[in-house]
Amino acid sequence: NGMLGRIRIDGGEERDRRTFATMLYHALLAPNVFSDANGDWIGMDGVVRRADGWVPHANFSGWDVYRSEIALLSILDPGRAGDMMQSLVENARTSGWLPKWPVAAGQTDVMVGDPASPMLASAFAFGARGFDAHAALDAMVKGATETGRSPNADYVERQGLDDYLRLGWVAQDES
Repeated sequence: NGMLGRIRIDGGEERDRRTFATMLYHALLAPNVFSDANGDWIGMDGVVRRADGWVPHANFSGWDVYRSEIALLSILDPGRAGDMMQSLVENARTSGWLPKWPVAAGQTDVMVGDPASPMLASAFAFGARGFDAHAALDAMVKGATETGRSPNADYVERQGLDDYLRLGWVAQDES
């Protein structure tokens, strides 16, 4: 209710205001907290760590949130959005690469594209702080200029990057 109350709606039909409130509620469900009450959380390398000064989040539906939800959350609750972005930074630290669609402590390697970079950039642009922006930038640059696989789930951040770096373009996916 506290988060829903941060936006005031005037005018329109009652059903439209109810629909808006319902959609806002859905936008606030995930990414969700991924730590115990004492701050313990599991990194993508399987190691349990303790968060100090931030709240770990998981389950980023990358393609579904990078365009507008992360910007909205950064405006409504920049502290929470900063925690979410720190979670992406920690995903990169513990797996070697920014995720596309992480679930719990693992890379799912579903979908194409690179939604973590625009999530980090838009969160910062819309007011989220409280995350290591320098480490975020380093992870974004690494994902755009280096190839490799994570040790967990054999994850590749940007398929086709070898060809892109070598040729300047990527052939159509043959899979």
